[in-house]
Amino acid sequence: MMTDMVNCPHCGAVATQEDSFCAICGRRIRPEGVINAHEPIPVSSPEPAPLATPGQVHANQAEIGPHALYAEYDSRKLTVLTGYVAGVIGFPVGLHRLYAGKPLWWIYLILFILGAIGSFILVGFVFFGVMFIWWIVDMALMKEWVESHNQTLRHQIFNWAREVERNPHSDWGTRVG
Repeated sequence: MMTDMVNCPHCGAVATQEDSFCAICGRRIRPEGVINAHEPIPVSSPEPAPLATPGQVHANQAEIGPHALYAEYDSRKLTVLTGYVAGVIGFPVGLHRLYAGKPLWWIYLILFILGAIGSFILVGFVFFGVMFIWWIVDMALMKEWVESHNQTLRHQIFNWAREVERNPHSDWGTRVG
């Protein structure tokens, strides 16, 4: 059975008639309360609504639901323990800096290579020493990095939801991601 195609009234993108929201701009294709004649009217919903995934976007917070917001936050937050584990296991390549989203991770790799090569002529301990001191400082800062990242993430996710709740017809597509 071929579904009828319609254009989004806001951006002109092509969508199926069964779509409630445009996949491009995210706005409602048909107004609330309009029933598609091809869809059966649900009598009761025994299953809960699916949670939003990072790729899905909804028009207002009532459709998002608080569980989906917390699930999004939980899927993207960092943990201090994982940062420490990355620092212990992957310190030669600066894996802990990659995990925390910090720049200059590649300097660890360069120091490690120079230390390994320099150990043949007995000067490698200098590079390893610099790398070790920098690693100790990074491990001391790891908790602050993780808390800063998570605070920014909370602000992005939960303030976006509050803003959409206040103005459900705003151009929220530029604020996501």
